[in-house]
Amino acid sequence: MVPCLVGGVAGRALDPEAEAEGGILEAMKKKAKTEDAERSAKTDEPKKLPARVTITCATDRKGEHLMRIEIQDLSSRIEVVTVEMGMAEFALALAHHGYQPAEAEWRGLDLVGWVAENKTEEVEFENQWGERKEKQEASARLALMKHEVNGWRGNMSDLFNGHKRVRAGVQRVSFFRYVKPKDPT
Repeated sequence: MVPCLVGGVAGRALDPEAEAEGGILEAMKKKAKTEDAERSAKTDEPKKLPARVTITCATDRKGEHLMRIEIQDLSSRIEVVTVEMGMAEFALALAHHGYQPAEAEWRGLDLVGWVAENKTEEVEFENQWGERKEKQEASARLALMKHEVNGWRGNMSDLFNGHKRVRAGVQRVSFFRYVKPKDPT
C-alpha cells in the first residue's frame, strides 16, 4: 500500500496491483468498495441489547382510545420509540394482519446501547431569591460548571429545590452522563 494525495484526500493508501492494472481511478474504486464492505460489516451486524416493551391503552385529546407501544433501551434508559395506533389497527396486527399504519416517535438513537450513569454531589450555591430568572439561571450554571466534567451534566432544578438543601449555601444535585459500554471481550 502506498500513501498518496489524490483528489484532495491525503494519506489514502491504494493497492499497487490495482493501480498497475487499471490506473489510479480503478485503485480508488477498489479501495472504496473494500472500505464500504468493512463499514457495512461493522454497522449492519445486529446487536442484542436489553430492552423493555410496554403496551398500554391510552385516550387521546378527542376521547378516542388508542394503543401505545413503547420500547426502552435499558442500558441508556432512553425510551427509544413510542408507537401509537388505533384499537382496530392494533387488533388487526395481532390477528396476523401485521402491516398496519401507525405513528412512531423516535428519540435518542445515537445513545442506544450506551450506559446511563448517575451520581449525586453537594454543590455550593446561594440562591438569590427575588432576582430575575435569567440571573438565577446564570448563577446556577456557574455553580454546576465546576462539577460538569467528563461528560457529567447536572440537574439545574435541584439547585432551586428546597428538598435538596443540605445546609445553608449547599444543595444536593443529581448528575448524569452516557458512556460507551465496556467491550465484554
